[in-house]
Amino acid sequence: MLIVRAVAVGRDTVDLQFDAQNPIPAGVRPYIRGLVDWLGLAPNAKKNPESEASVKAYKLGTDYKIEYKEREVQYISDAFADAQSDDVLFCMSTFVGFEALKWRESQQLETPIVVITSNPSQFDGKTNICGVSALRPQLASVGIRKFKKAQANLAKIYLLHRQGYGPSDQAKKGIGGGNVALKSVRDNDDPSLVVSQLRSQVPANQVHGLFVLPADRFFGWADDIQAAANAPGAQGSALKTFWSTTDWPTNSFGGYGFPQIVCGRYMAERVASIWDSPLGHVPDPAFITVDPGEIRLKPAAARHKRSHRGPARKK
Repeated sequence: MLIVRAVAVGRDTVDLQFDAQNPIPAGVRPYIRGLVDWLGLAPNAKKNPESEASVKAYKLGTDYKIEYKEREVQYISDAFADAQSDDVLFCMSTFVGFEALKWRESQQLETPIVVITSNPSQFDGKTNICGVSALRPQLASVGIRKFKKAQANLAKIYLLHRQGYGPSDQAKKGIGGGNVALKSVRDNDDPSLVVSQLRSQVPANQVHGLFVLPADRFFGWADDIQAAANAPGAQGSALKTFWSTTDWPTNSFGGYGFPQIVCGRYMAERVASIWDSPLGHVPDPAFITVDPGEIRLKPAAARHKRSHRGPARKK
């Protein structure tokens, strides 16, 4: 049976296995549901995003199983500790992709890596690695405009930033001025405590915004960040959150970008391409970008009803 080692930055240590006896529980990153759904589709139902790989169906628990790991950033290397016999390393952030490369080099292995990343050029020159770009930093400037339009009365917007993390650094460029302020979070900080402090500062009868820049650590702490933002405050006050994806966390006020489940489907195509290769090599081109038609907005923009009046009569 084929083995997928799926790794994400998390709040706590998580070790799960998904197979025929162990279904995917709630709380797992939506990338996994996208991966499983797409791999399991019948050939005539698959939409093959880019490559010419075959569209053979792979069934979870019969053809493959998933070893799912979450670790805080300082312990992420532990998630690969016993992956020597795994067939694919499925990395749910740029940071995890680099950690997978370091682990693979230390083991003198060539295990294929599939990574979700905003900047594939960072992996130039690296062998047997492929992936999908979701353009999260590139879409940030559009996202904050969508946020302001969806919540027009924002008195202040905080940019929650993972200090020293490339995608978050890139996303904050060009966003600022006016009522926008940067709030940096170091990797040894508790993001929920930072957000709690911001929540306590919202004056009565004001609404502030929390624009969460794309950072794997914030996705891992999403439940805690949301709980802190949604906590009671001064009378009539609120702290609304806006993320770089629409399906994680599920209880955010809003988001703009590619849903993680959609990205998981594109990553699944990369996995299938590897398994369909006689030598288990990554496809060419190694990196693809999600179709812009898959971008979603939460809350969805209101649709304006068209008038059904017929054409004007000639006088």
